[in-house]
Amino acid sequence: KGGGMATLPLAFLFPDGTPWGVRCVTTTGLCRTHAHLLFTVTPADPLAPVTGGAKFQLDGGPWIGSAPAVFEAHLIPPDNRSQVFTVNYDSFELMTPRPRTLCAAPWAVAADGTHGMLEPFCMSLNVTVTQKPEPSTDGLQAHLLFGNWSVVCSAAFGRCRTLGHLALLAAAPGVVTPLAAGGALSFDEGRQWHEMGASASWLSKFDQLDGRTYQRFHLAFDLPSPGATPPPRPSVCARAWMQDLSSGALSDVDMRNCSKPHGCGAARSDTVRCWPLP
Repeated sequence: KGGGMATLPLAFLFPDGTPWGVRCVTTTGLCRTHAHLLFTVTPADPLAPVTGGAKFQLDGGPWIGSAPAVFEAHLIPPDNRSQVFTVNYDSFELMTPRPRTLCAAPWAVAADGTHGMLEPFCMSLNVTVTQKPEPSTDGLQAHLLFGNWSVVCSAAFGRCRTLGHLALLAAAPGVVTPLAAGGALSFDEGRQWHEMGASASWLSKFDQLDGRTYQRFHLAFDLPSPGATPPPRPSVCARAWMQDLSSGALSDVDMRNCSKPHGCGAARSDTVRCWPLP
């Protein structure tokens, strides 16, 4: 768990559990190697955009680049100076269930040109095999896990950012088949909806809940605004959808169920949930 010395400070952020492994489904013949690795970046301007990524090494092979790091639309309290990012490893193979070793070295570049890289962290990827599609999963099912919202301003740099971090869980009949997600927000209790500032990504992580295997998605909203005072927005509402790319099936995300009460807000309907903005 090393940290590289560089101009731009980076640090690993390790959650409980091990969000990495190899998951295989015998009926489809698919295996998905996945890893979800969090890290923080602390730029001089805590609200400035940051670009990040990682280099990966699988089973001692060559180092390869990653997809862009995902900003989790979250800053570390109480000082809100460190931005949270994740780099995700994701690859498909035909049925080859074997343990793997994956090494990752995240890097980041801030808007002012400063940059940093962490020393490689290596993890053992254990295998989980599902013999058949889970009988409790009838088509694509998705619901909200939690949602966190914050409004952060910097008088020194004259900017604000309204940040929303929604965790979505989706269970598909094929368990590991690829899914897509999207969403929209409203600042007027659902009368007008906007997709501005929204981005969705799979977090290369599976969750076990209610006897089902869920893929975890991150739906982020990132709305910058000039000045040291945020726009007058007392509340925000959100809705989301999922699609199973192997079948084309579409599903609204059920916003009635929220598994972590600390970030649930209040449901307005089956598919809309609202939160007060700080």
